[in-house]
Amino acid sequence: MANEFKTFRTTKVRFTLTNTGDTIYSQELIPAGAIITGLRVNAPTAITITGAQASVVLRVGTVAIVATTAVSAIVAATGAPRILTLATTGGIQVPVAGVVNFVESASSNSAATASYDYYIDYLV
Repeated sequence: MANEFKTFRTTKVRFTLTNTGDTIYSQELIPAGAIITGLRVNAPTAITITGAQASVVLRVGTVAIVATTAVSAIVAATGAPRILTLATTGGIQVPVAGVVNFVESASSNSAATASYDYYIDYLV
């Protein structure tokens, strides 16, 4: 059995909250067979959040990378990056190639103006 060395990659995607309960698709494709090993998020611009009952989930295709998260818990301020906990502790297997997408729920008592940069680490 030969050793197989995986290649470590990081991709960056930026999503802006729309407050409409929508799915936003990036242009970043994660290949089939990849294993997502880490996720960091940062807010590059000022954040305004009121109510904060809306929730978001980051996915590759239909596979959730993290658990559904309240908008208020993503990142509190610019320049304060956070490491997010993956949905599965050992990593996320990507069975079918897919683009990174951001699913947000609408909330009647939430309003947010925020952009988030997600850095997704994976092995291929």
